[in-house]
Amino acid sequence: MDGTIGGLLARIPWSQALDIGVMWFLLYQVYTRFQGTQALRLLVRVFLVWLAYLAAQAAGLVLTSFLLWALWLAGTSGARRRIGR
Repeated sequence: MDGTIGGLLARIPWSQALDIGVMWFLLYQVYTRFQGTQALRLLVRVFLVWLAYLAAQAAGLVLTSFLLWALWLAGTSGARRRIGR
């Protein structure tokens, strides 16, 4: 196979291409519905904390991983309290 984009796309199974398409559509819908709102800014911050946690885990940073995990728990428990659960 050649190294072009078409050659790379030809090797992707149809089920994975469908999965990528569905996720792309769902993420786009969330983005368009929350664009310019405080909810989108919150979603971006939550996503960044999650990415930082994963990066710390992959790098073996135990203390940083623990603190990000604690931040995640504090944020989710506070959100549940505000929702009333």
